[in-house]
Amino acid sequence: MQRQSNLIVAIAAACGAGIAIVLLYPGQYPYDAANQLWQARTGHLGDGSPVTMAALWSLLLWLTGNPAALFLVNVVLFWAGLALCAASFDVPPVLRIAPLIVIGLSPLALLQMGHVLTDAHFAAAMMLAIGFAARGLVGGKGTALVACTAAVAFALDRSLVKRPITTWPTLVLWDLAAISVVHDTLLLPAFTHGHGLTVEELERAKAFDEAVDAPLFQRSQSGVNDGYGRPYTPAQKRELLAAWYSAVTTYPGAYLHHRLRTFGLLIGTHEDLPGFAYIHGRIQYNDNPALPDMLAPRAQETLYRLAARLEPGWVFAALPYLVLSIVACVAGWIRRDRPTGVLALAVAGSALAYAAAYVFLAPAADLRYLTWPIVAAPLAFAFALSRSPQTGRP
Repeated sequence: MQRQSNLIVAIAAACGAGIAIVLLYPGQYPYDAANQLWQARTGHLGDGSPVTMAALWSLLLWLTGNPAALFLVNVVLFWAGLALCAASFDVPPVLRIAPLIVIGLSPLALLQMGHVLTDAHFAAAMMLAIGFAARGLVGGKGTALVACTAAVAFALDRSLVKRPITTWPTLVLWDLAAISVVHDTLLLPAFTHGHGLTVEELERAKAFDEAVDAPLFQRSQSGVNDGYGRPYTPAQKRELLAAWYSAVTTYPGAYLHHRLRTFGLLIGTHEDLPGFAYIHGRIQYNDNPALPDMLAPRAQETLYRLAARLEPGWVFAALPYLVLSIVACVAGWIRRDRPTGVLALAVAGSALAYAAAYVFLAPAADLRYLTWPIVAAPLAFAFALSRSPQTGRP
């Protein structure tokens, strides 16, 4: 009976993955994704994004020659993890299928998993990891999670990265610009910008945007160095970090207002931020080959028309998912004597911790940054409500 139930779940997950592929293929490729594709093709790997992802993409290109191979792998990993999670619920097969539909085929989850960026790749890997954990815990077998991921990533970074990139200066400069605008005092060190930059120019040229850091490096006439094309020296990095620390400690109110305002834009509705709720675009970068054709153009166009209508409302906002994660945490704590209660705590806790980091680290209000909390919250809630035997080994 259990084997038959698992087979039903596996078939449903395979159908769900197929639907996602038909609706989304070949995926969405904004600038970052197109740049990563170029890195994977050429071997000029940088650490501005996870090098393991680019390395995997390079391997997939070698095996298949299809630029959309990573998108397909993301979908398969995501749905395989969902299937393993659903199989752990002690409910009739029909009710096991319900989380697959709610989590995997909701418009927001579909769209976030449709972009070929680190956020979707991370969510897919996490879903698979949670699936294996659920299989072990609910089965009462225990799990052995080998803590070697960081070591492997470090080794790959050292062996594969050919263009080391330091990304934190962009965030620090954006914070400094925000505080500068509030207090009408330019706090960016002189070596970070061109001669003549003023707070008035930042405001007049709209170089400072509270929703995204990119305009700071694109719109000012004097120019602000993001540290990518012209990397900062170690001494300049130390001076920049010291300037940031001094500004934050001198004007903590302005700093916190900037950070909380950005986080509020990130988790709230995106009615006034078109294009921030989801990504719809395929960028051509350098000599990248043309992407494969869509499998179902009309169906994909229909999905994105629906997304355009839903974008301004709370359906396409992260706050409801964070609230659901809190509820799942409470329910999981109450039922922590059961494996699924422990899983609810782990999944919801990871979603909340991941989102909380963006209070201080968000470089923009793009909803894609919270792809994992968006798909993790309903999964954690399902774990919290699920019946499971008390014989597991949490």
